[in-house]
Amino acid sequence: DLEKFVVEYPDADRQQLRSLIRQAQHEVARNKPPATSRKIFKYIRELDELQRGLR
Repeated sequence: DLEKFVVEYPDADRQQLRSLIRQAQHEVARNKPPATSRKIFKYIRELDELQRGLR
């Protein structure tokens, strides 16, 4: 759930995540390639690396 994620990663941009999630849901509904899902994964990976001090 988004709220738990934001608590775990306080540097996360809640509005950006909501927008990306909405776009990904539209892609799935239209049987399009998961480009936005990849963006979400990349964003989460970057947040995790920042939190762990790898960036």
